[in-house]
Amino acid sequence: MAPLNPDFHRRGFLKALAWIPVLPLAAWAGRALAQSPAPAPGQPAPTPPAAPAAPAAPAAPPHPDLAPLTQLLKNRYGKQVTDEQLAAMAPDIERVARLGERLRKSPLKNADEPDFVFRATQWP
Repeated sequence: MAPLNPDFHRRGFLKALAWIPVLPLAAWAGRALAQSPAPAPGQPAPTPPAAPAAPAAPAAPPHPDLAPLTQLLKNRYGKQVTDEQLAAMAPDIERVARLGERLRKSPLKNADEPDFVFRATQWP
């Protein structure tokens, strides 16, 4: 077994963990910023496939954090993201906000341990 990187320490690990909540928003922003390639000259533009008609589901009220989070994205990435792209990201942002709400409701005590086992290795 190869030794672990001696430059990696708990502080670096905790800093890396701090980025976990931001990663989904970065992925959605990247997906919204991605542009489809332009068609070659002389070829017609591809037509998007028709979406199947889905039965209308009762609309749930929007999450109260949706508007502030969307405004935050608009303030930070307003030059790169259009209003249509922000509207396309709204369901994903709302889903993350609702998941965070569910996570905050789960009761944890101070004595509850994480769901992984950490074993320190001895350095040679």
